[in-house]
Amino acid sequence: MPITTPNVSRTLPPRDRKESARLKEANANKRQHVSRRQQQAQQAANRLAQRAQDRRAHHSRERVSPSPERDVATAPPPVTDRAASRVATLPGNSRVADASPPAPHLSPRDSTVLPPPTFISAMATTDMDKGKRRREDDQPARTRGQRYRPRAGDYDSIVRKVLSTAQEFIRGYACTDTAFPDAATLHEMGDDAWDEACDELGQDIELTPALRVLLCANVGHLRGELKTKAKLLVASEYGFDDNIEGTDDVEVANRRLAEQLLTRNGFIYRDLDARRGVFGATIIQRLINKTFFQSHVDDAIKRPEFFKPFPPIALCLVMTAIYCAIDEWKTGTRKNNKFTEAMYKPKHMAFVKNLKNLEYESPAALDNLLSRIYDRGCRRAGVADQAEEPLIMAPEDLAAAVSELTN
Repeated sequence: MPITTPNVSRTLPPRDRKESARLKEANANKRQHVSRRQQQAQQAANRLAQRAQDRRAHHSRERVSPSPERDVATAPPPVTDRAASRVATLPGNSRVADASPPAPHLSPRDSTVLPPPTFISAMATTDMDKGKRRREDDQPARTRGQRYRPRAGDYDSIVRKVLSTAQEFIRGYACTDTAFPDAATLHEMGDDAWDEACDELGQDIELTPALRVLLCANVGHLRGELKTKAKLLVASEYGFDDNIEGTDDVEVANRRLAEQLLTRNGFIYRDLDARRGVFGATIIQRLINKTFFQSHVDDAIKRPEFFKPFPPIALCLVMTAIYCAIDEWKTGTRKNNKFTEAMYKPKHMAFVKNLKNLEYESPAALDNLLSRIYDRGCRRAGVADQAEEPLIMAPEDLAAAVSELTN
C-alpha cells in the first residue's frame, strides 16, 4: 500500500517541470482556501460577540428592579399568574391585567419587564429547523471570568450525529495522511471531515468554531490514547520493574533493557536477539488491536476505506508511541514523557522513511505486512471477513422468484 507524508504525493517527488508547477499552483490554492475559511470563521465569531453584547445592553435598559419606595401609580399591575404578568408587561401592550393580589408563590422578579417578543422567541428556540445547529447565542450561561469549554451535549441529536461521524473521518485522515498536522493542515482536515460527514448524512450544518474545537481535538486524543495504552503494554510485555524498593540492580537492569530495545529499533522485531520478524513484534499488533480493533464498532471496522489494509502512517504512529513508552525507562526509573510533536514527530518521520524504503525495494512486502495486520485485527474484533454478502438478488434468483410468484 502506498505511503503518504504531510503535503507530499503518495509516489516519489515528481521531477517533471510541468508537474512541479502544477503542484505549486495546487499548494497556493490550498493556502488561499485555508485563509478564506479562517477569515469566515473570524467574521462569524465577531458577529456572535456583537449579538451577545447587544443583548446585554438590551437587558440593562429594559429590566426594572423592584423597589419598595416606588410610587404605587408607577408600579406594574398586580397579576394572578406568571403568564398574565408577561402579557401585561410586554412593551406596546395596553391590556391591563386583573387587579387581584399576586399569588403567594410568585416573587417580585415576576413583575419585572421582560425582553421584547423577538428576543423571547430566540431564547425559546434552541434548535433550528431540520437539524440545523444550535445558535451560538444559546450556549449555557456562564459568569464573568469563567472559561467556556464546548461539549457535544450542548447540541441536538442531529448535530451530535454529524459531529461523531466527522470525528471518524478526521481520525481516518490522521491515520492515512499525517498524524502530527500543523495548524493549517488540521484546519483543512476539519473542513474536509465535516463536509464528508454532512454529505454522508444528508445534512447542511455549519461548522462553528466551537464544533471545530470538538472535532479537531480528536487527532490529539488519538495520539494520547496510543501513548496511554503503550505504557501499560510495554511494562507487561518486556518486564520493566517499577523498582519500589529503589535498589540499584533493578535500575541498572531497566536501563539496559531500554537501551537494548531502542538500539537500532530492536523493539520492532519479533525475535530481538536474532533480529528476525521485522515489524512483527507482538506488542505492535497488541497495541493496534486495543486501539483500532477492540470491537466491531471501532473505526477500523466501520471505516474500511481508511483501514483496509492497515494504513502505514497509523503503523508508524503505533511504533512511535511504543518508542515513547520505552523511552520513559531510559534512566532506569520510569519518567513521564509527554507525547509531543516537538519530541516525537522526528521519530515518527523516521519510521515513515523506513516504510517508504521498504516500499521502494518491494511494494509486495509492504502490502503483505499491512494486510496481515488488518486480518489479525479483524479476527481480534470478531469480524472474520469484512466483505458482506450482497443483498441484491442475482438475476437468476429474481427470475425464479417471478416464476414462482406468478404461477
